[in-house]
Amino acid sequence: MKEAAHQGREPDLYLWRDASGHEVDLVFEQAGGLVPVEIKAGETVSPDYFTGLKFFRELAGDPNGPAALVYAGDRTFEQHGIKVYSWRGL
Repeated sequence: MKEAAHQGREPDLYLWRDASGHEVDLVFEQAGGLVPVEIKAGETVSPDYFTGLKFFRELAGDPNGPAALVYAGDRTFEQHGIKVYSWRGL
């Protein structure tokens, strides 16, 4: 967002949802690829937090591509090849 603002343009940030109800809270472009991000209010990471991210990566043809989960807990780590960030650390 900051880069886009400095360039005087709107940031390319999107919500993604398909007709079947799969969704990702935020999708942005980075280095020519799309990065899906889930944002959760929970302090404990649940396995279902990764469902939309995994589906999006498969659909995009890059099952190991970049993805992130932001949650209200204290730890930052990686799970299922997905970066998990505490919102406090951002």
